[in-house]
Amino acid sequence: MPTSTLLAPETIERQVLVAVELFDPVILSNVNRGLTVFAQGLSGAPITSWSGRYVWLRELDAWPSRYDVSVDTAPYQTVSQTAPPKPADLAQVPWPQRLTRIVLTPTPAYPFPDGLTVIRGRLRETAGPASAAVVGATVGLKWEMDAKGGAVQVVSPMTSITDAAGEFALMLRPPTSSKPTLNQGKLSIQIQATRGGETRSDIQLSVVDGALTDLPNPVAWSDMQ
Repeated sequence: MPTSTLLAPETIERQVLVAVELFDPVILSNVNRGLTVFAQGLSGAPITSWSGRYVWLRELDAWPSRYDVSVDTAPYQTVSQTAPPKPADLAQVPWPQRLTRIVLTPTPAYPFPDGLTVIRGRLRETAGPASAAVVGATVGLKWEMDAKGGAVQVVSPMTSITDAAGEFALMLRPPTSSKPTLNQGKLSIQIQATRGGETRSDIQLSVVDGALTDLPNPVAWSDMQ
């Protein structure tokens, strides 16, 4: 794919078809270094706007069906996201309908800054030392929080897909209103994993709030319930 170039704002406003912004949930900002975005259904390469977005110009009546994010050197997972439905009149599409935000998922290699609650670990088939890695599972966090009517279970919207080694990285940054109960500086959470349509949860873990925790032992799928 040709190297992206910058385009003047007035040109983009006049000719733009669609645009994609890649959002880093750790630094809460858009990023574009070390990443490539493909728009399925469009033949042209994206142009980088002055705001750092990937922009495609009009191609007759073409409209993308899906966006695929390929990782070159950045510490994020690859991701695909369906594009908005094709509008009836491409010339009269409001800007919000042309723009798609894709939230990236950090890999275990991501340089998480100090002060964040992060859990890194490995998902294996069993607890055995030679057990195979569980690849492609969706891993997340869940916990209980105190509420007026009693304890309420909360599932984090942030998830990670286990890589070829079964590794994952999960950041915990819920709103204050739904944060896990804090006990002597530690949070009580559970690892939740989904594969093949089946979801299981691990035993309760206690992690330090605002710190990076590397789980010393793999999470065993066979031990999850």
